[in-house]
Order: sequence, then structure tokens, then C-alpha cells
Amino acid sequence: MAQRMINNKETLQEKITEVYNHIYESVVILSENGIIEAVNIAACDLFGFHENELIGKSVEMLLPKKYNNDYIRYFSANSKHSDPTPIINKQVDVSARTKFDTTIIVELTLSKIEQNNSLWFIAIFRDVSSRKKYEAEMFKMHATLREKVDIQTKDLIIARDQALSAERSMSTFLTNMSHEFRTPLHGIISFSRFGLKKIGEVTNEKLSDYFREIYESADQLLELVNNLLDLSKLRAGKVVYDYQEVCVYDVIIDVASEFQTLFMEKNIVFSVDSENKEQRYYFDKIKVKQLIRNLISNAYKFSTSSSVISVLADSSKTETFVMTICDEGMDVPEEELVVIFDSFAQSSNTNNHSGGTGLGLSICKEIVKGGHLGDIRALPRHDDKKGVCFKVTLQNMRNVTDFYSSREHVLNR
Repeated sequence: MAQRMINNKETLQEKITEVYNHIYESVVILSENGIIEAVNIAACDLFGFHENELIGKSVEMLLPKKYNNDYIRYFSANSKHSDPTPIINKQVDVSARTKFDTTIIVELTLSKIEQNNSLWFIAIFRDVSSRKKYEAEMFKMHATLREKVDIQTKDLIIARDQALSAERSMSTFLTNMSHEFRTPLHGIISFSRFGLKKIGEVTNEKLSDYFREIYESADQLLELVNNLLDLSKLRAGKVVYDYQEVCVYDVIIDVASEFQTLFMEKNIVFSVDSENKEQRYYFDKIKVKQLIRNLISNAYKFSTSSSVISVLADSSKTETFVMTICDEGMDVPEEELVVIFDSFAQSSNTNNHSGGTGLGLSICKEIVKGGHLGDIRALPRHDDKKGVCFKVTLQNMRNVTDFYSSREHVLNR
């Protein structure tokens, strides 16, 4: 009977050993001081060591102290009476070292066994490097995706805001356009009706007044239509620019003469200051003339009686021409100094006083930036006077003309 029990015990131990060596998990048995007493085949495969290379060695051989100081300190402090709570029977991810001095991430479960006044540990390792790599990739992918979503969300918000702004601008434009078209049309129809009814009843002088009103209303309507057509062509980038040598000072004086009568009516003083009046640049003369006309017209529109409109022309550089036109009219709020160049936009300080559709400055912006590679901006006055200054920088287009080997080309922006 005793022999049978011994045989059964040996058979059971053999079975346990067989199971121990063939289970999937890597198992390492440790003494109370962290000395390796046994390892199974899976542990040898995981760490790359032969069984004889591990038996009798410190667990620090597998768990480098620099990564796992808590475990090494636990074994070094005679853990028989230590509190097992911090690390015992818990699954934790730790850094382990292989025979080839490579670091792998393993999931470690450490169990503590006390029997017959002896203490030993069972350490079960599972290689989770692939899982950790996958998790890191997923985290990175998630972060990248989240970043892309954030960017797209911001882009959508910007696009939405731009669409809403465009819708508001278009609504304002249509409201202004309705007024701007109706006013001259109403003048044409009304005075035509008066003239027809009053033929033979009023003097020729009175009929001439009716015709004058009709002419002025028609001229106003034509200017509005021309502005719309000009802006449409400019924004489409299909305007033909004819670059030729231009004396900008002469153009300024020429345009100013068109406003002479209007200046006299409001007692406005118009002054031009230029260092080099003879300097010539390659510009589109017609477009630059339209630019200056729009800016002077804008200055006149908002100038009060007995005020000054000044033009400072800087021709000191051969590659760029700088012109500043200042009036003494209404101030433009600082936050609107950029917006007023947008199509159909007007300053909140002026749109209730001057009418208009807000096309003049938009046309100026297209001529300056699209046709002369320059810059235009509105600036507040820095003296004690009210008003606004428009600073224009135009690029000498001589080199552009040489590149296209022609003075006439379609500028595709």
C-alpha cells in the first residue's frame, strides 16, 4: 500500500511537471530572496535562456532593476514578513530583458506561497509586446484621427461662418442694389412722365431741367452697371492689363481735374505732394486712373465742407510706387479697416449716410493686388483730425511685361 502511494505520488509529480513544462504561460519559481529555482520551457523560450543559465540566478537577470525596482527591493528586504498588498496577486505590465539584451513588455502575476515554514514565489509571465505595440498604434491612430477631425471641424466652422458672412453680405448687397437701381430708374421714369405731360404747358427751360434730371439719373445707373461688370471681370481674373510707361503724378492731376467743380461746391482743398514728379512706371494707365478716381471719389463722398483731401505720392523707389490719400471725413472703426474692402461691404459709420453698394473699394483692391501685385489698406489718421487714409503700393510691372514679352496679357490669379 505504501509503495503504491509512493508510486502514485511520483506519477502525480510527473504529470504536474509535464503540465508545468507544456502550459502556454511562462512560469518561473523563485525563492524568498528572488533567486530563480525553476523555469518551464515557455519561460526559456520567452527569454531566450537555457534552463541551466537561469537556475540559481537573481530574478534581476530577467527584471532589470532600473525598470522594476519595486520588485527587486521586495525580494531584497526578506519578504517573508512583508506586506504582499502592493505587488502580490496583481497583473501588472513590466519591462523584462531577454538573453539578447532586448527589452520586452510582459504581463507579470506574482503569487506568494508559504508552506512548512518556507516561502517561495510563482511568477507567471505573458508576452504582451505585440498587444502593447497594437495599443500604441491604435492610440496614435486615434490621436491622428482626432486631430484630423478637429481640423476638419474647424474648417467646417470656418466654412460655415464664411457662408453665413457671404449670405449676409449678399443680402445687404441686394438691399443696397435694390435702392441704387430704383433711385435712378425712378428719376428717369418720373421726369420722363413729367416731360410728356407738360409738353406745350411749360417753358423750354423747364423741359431742359427734366432732361437734365433724366440724364443725371441715367448716368448714375450706367456707372452702377459698369462697376458691377468691372468687379465681375476683375474677380474672375479675366481682365486684360495693358502695361505701359506711366507718370503717375500726371494721372493724379488729370483725375483731380474731374472733381474740380465738386471741390469748389464744398470748398474742399485738394493737395498733391510728390518728391519726384517725373518718375515713370510700367502700369495699366486706365486701371490706375480708375483706382485713383475711386479713391478720390470715396474721399470726396465722406469729406465735410471746407476740409482737405491730401495725396502723398512717393516715387523714390523705381520698383514700387506708394500713394497715400487722406480725407477729413468720418472715422472708420479699427475693426472695419479690413472689412471695407470686401465686396458689398460698407463701414457702419458711413453706410447710413452715403448710400452706395460698397463696390468702389473692392474694385480698387482687385486692381492693386490682381493687376499690379501690390497692396492696399485703410489706416486711421494719426493726427488730431477725423477721417481715414488709404495707402496704396503698386509694383512696377516692367519685369512682368518682359516675361510675357507683351504689354497685353490676361492675368490668371
